[in-house]
Parts: sequence; structure tokens; C-alpha cells
Amino acid sequence: MTQTQLPVELLTSIMTEVEPYHISTKFALASVCAYWRSVALNTCVLWSSFDLDSHAKRNLGALALVLYRGGDAPLDIKLTFGAYAHYRLPGPVPAAWADLEHAASALIQTISAPRVVARLQSLSVLYNSPGALHHLIAADLLFPNLRTLEVRRSPTAMSANLALMMRAPKLRKLLLHRVEPVSWTALLSPTLCELDIDHAAGSRHLGVLDVVAAQSPELRRLTFATYDTAPMDVVNSLHNAIQAAPYASVAGVEPSAKAWLPALDKVDFEIPTDVVSATLVLARIAQGQVVPSHISVLLKSGDVSSSMLPVLLHGLSPVTTISLSTPSTLVIRDSQDRTRTLRIWDEYQRLSLAPLWSTLARSHGLHKSVTKFEVSTAAWTGLAEALSQVPSMARDVALVVRPDGMLLARPALNTAGRSSSPGSWARAGADRSRRGSPMRNKRDELDLESFEMPDGPAAKVLVVSDLWRVTIDLRQVHNPSLQRRGVLRVLRWILPRASSSLDSRTEVCVSLPDTTTREARNAVLQELSTLFAARDEGFRVCKHCLDQL
Repeated sequence: MTQTQLPVELLTSIMTEVEPYHISTKFALASVCAYWRSVALNTCVLWSSFDLDSHAKRNLGALALVLYRGGDAPLDIKLTFGAYAHYRLPGPVPAAWADLEHAASALIQTISAPRVVARLQSLSVLYNSPGALHHLIAADLLFPNLRTLEVRRSPTAMSANLALMMRAPKLRKLLLHRVEPVSWTALLSPTLCELDIDHAAGSRHLGVLDVVAAQSPELRRLTFATYDTAPMDVVNSLHNAIQAAPYASVAGVEPSAKAWLPALDKVDFEIPTDVVSATLVLARIAQGQVVPSHISVLLKSGDVSSSMLPVLLHGLSPVTTISLSTPSTLVIRDSQDRTRTLRIWDEYQRLSLAPLWSTLARSHGLHKSVTKFEVSTAAWTGLAEALSQVPSMARDVALVVRPDGMLLARPALNTAGRSSSPGSWARAGADRSRRGSPMRNKRDELDLESFEMPDGPAAKVLVVSDLWRVTIDLRQVHNPSLQRRGVLRVLRWILPRASSSLDSRTEVCVSLPDTTTREARNAVLQELSTLFAARDEGFRVCKHCLDQL
């Protein structure tokens, strides 16, 4: 090796990291020079992961060479099949398309060879029209070493009939999206750890979960969806099938002696029907004394039944965080970072936070344990309304308000406190010594980064008291007009609701982009001075701003 050549280990690592699935890249790397070619040809793993397009005839010629150079290394193949079949017109098949279909059949025949099938460790398929794909995954082939199988139907596909008759006894991860395999449950194995089913035949009946539990007891992650966002005719027929499905049979099955999926770590149920269906599924989990780390449920409407909440909260202790990051997504988190997520399927509907929080607080005592609220600015007024209707918070709480992108797209508000009355916030005892300032009793710190002010009378419920410092971070805002407006909107909302103690003043710190002109900085400082001069509560601009602005 000359001084200009990279060590074999380093060059091998580079080759396997650069576009690892592009066949053309592999040949390009092997053509740089004799040294690179020698390293590439002796690195079997370089030739073991690749993308294949069934309608790219050049792939057929390259496939045999790639398989040969890969030796016996486990294969990771991503296959796109039948990408153009949907666009056929009535009449005779054009000669060019006939050639493409012939190439696709030859490609599938190559992959289906026993020696190749035995090497397959991961197979990902995106198809439009099944075609010759049946010979690979619909045939009774044994995949002895397959660990991951992913089959997805293209959103533009018109045909979805694809049976999975293959056998994979060591399968650990199965993902089926927008496909309708006739017998996908045959792929369930004792080794399966992750299952993701999205609109698959048989999954419209929730009783199939018992089959999953019986055949895959080591399952740790389960995503189960019964909806479809494909063409409207498919959606309509699916809705009819869902409404007619006998969900009651789930509740009628008595729990068996075995625990229901005892190792389950994550559950994601997407059931856009009614709350009752989701409650039945959650109840089955509770009956088996399972406490998954994460449960996500998709609901049809924003009205959450009180009967669902006990089973949804099953196993959480204690709940510490309530997050309403969007008007349609609620996340409940406990001290061990376990989560329960409620999402609304209809984007035009919103979760009714006020009655939901009222139930969580009054019936389940969450006001005694919650120490943090995370809401979007759109949900701010709903939270304020909710807090005004329930008992006072029993602990110091932190409030994080994140903007919805209406003004500025940056993380927004951090404040913390102890409730002295419904909707009021006091200190959280944040450590301020890291800024060289002494600890101050009953002081609060408020950090705002490009905060969009809430509107409406309900927002007035929130009162910030004993404020110590306000930080406004506008470093991502390069428009001088937005900078001034952003500062003013924050301060004009905060100042009337904040009171400073008699022995000190509240500092206001503003951070602007380094590219801000001197004129713009002076304008912001002038706005601050004018605003403070009109008030006598004891606010002042911090030393940082005096030096930098």
C-alpha cells in the first residue's frame, strides 16, 4: 500500500456507507483504480445490499454479477415491481412493455433460485401489479434465514390481490402496508418481534389479535391499522366492511391462562371507527396484565369515552406530562417514560381538552401528579379553560407552549410554577446559578423563543407571577419588522400579567441574529426602552442586551 492509499478497513467502510443500495454505485467504486477494484471485489458485504427495479432491464444483467460477487453474504434486497402496469391502455400490449415484463419475470426467476432464497435476510417489496411477483412470495418457498419482510402496495395500484404463501420460520419483523394477502397470519412465527399491519385482509376483524398472540408470544411492537387512504372506491368499501365487522366477538372471547402478548413493548392501534372498538382492544391488553411502554390509538372523533380512560391509563404510574402538540394528538407520559397517545383520524376534528382534562383530574387524580403541560398555541386557550374548571394543581408545574407556525417556526415557551389558584403559575425552582445569578426564592423564569401570542378571553386565565427573567430568542428571524413585532407581542402579553417583587427588577433578554444590522438592533432596543418607560413595574433590559444591541 502506498502512502496515498487508504487502509483497507477504512476504504471498506467508506464503500459500504456510500449509497449502499445503488447497484451502479457499486460498479463505479470498483472502477476507480486497481487498488479500489481489488478491495471492492474482496468485500462481499458491498454486493449484498441493493435496490432492484423490475422494469429496468439493465438490472437483470447486473444482478447475476452482483450475486456472484456477494459470495455467501446475507442478502438485503429492496425490490420495486411493476411500476408502470397501472398505466396500461386497453388493447394489445406494446412491444416495449412486453420486453419489460419479460425482464421482470426473468429477474424474479433469478431471485427465486434456491441458493439466493437461502441467502435472503431482508426483503422489501413495493409493487403496483403483482404479475410475476407471485413466483417469489406467493409460491410455497422456504426462506430459511429471512429476518425482515416488508410488502407495500403502491398508492396508484389498482390491484391488491397478493397471497403470501412463503414460509419464513426465523422471521422477526413483518410489515404489510396497503396489501391484502389472503393468509398473512401464516407468516406469524414464535420468533416474530415486530408486526406492522396496515389494511390487510383479515385485519378488519379484531379477533385476529388472538391469533397473533397465540403464534407470536415474543412480539414486542405491534402496529395495527384498519383504515386505507387509497382511491375513494377502496376507502368506501373498506368503511362498509369495518362497520359490518363483528367487533363484539373480541369481548366475547374469554382471556386464556397465558398472558396476552407478555413481552409487548409498543402498541399502535389505528381503528377509525368508534371509541367502543378501541376500548375493547385496550381491555384485552389489561386482561392479560400487559403494560406496554407505548400505546397509540387512532379514533374517529374527538369525543373520548370515559370508559376508555381507565384501560388507557392501565399500568402508568404516576402520570407526569400531558402533551397536546397538535389539536388532534394527545400524549400522556408517566415517570418511566411510558406513553399513551390518542389521535383523531378526521383532521377537521379536535380533541376537546377541557372535558378530557376535567375527567383525568377529577376521576383519575392526574392533577396530583402532573408536573408538565406541553401544548401548541392553538390549544393554549383550551388548556387555560380546562385548568380553570378543575382543582388546583398539587405540584409545581412546567408549561411549554410550542408555536403552530403562524408567526415563527421555533420551539417556544418554557415556564414553571406552583399553582396558587386555578390557572395561575408560580416558581419551579430552576437552577439559575449556571448564569452566575443567586438563587431567588419564589422566582420564576420564562424563556420564549419566537412565541405566537394566544388570543381570546380564556388566555387571560394564565397569570405569570414573581417573574425573574424573560428571554426572547429571535435568532432565526431575519426580518427586522418581524423582530420588532415579535418582541413587542411577547412583552405586551407578558408584562400586564407579570409582577416583579419590590426588591429587584425583572430582566428582559433579547437574542437577535448575528446578521442583524445596527439600525435594526437600535430599533428593537428603542422599542424596549419606550415600552418600559411607560410602565413602573421594575423591568429592565439585561446587560447582555445593553452590550450587544
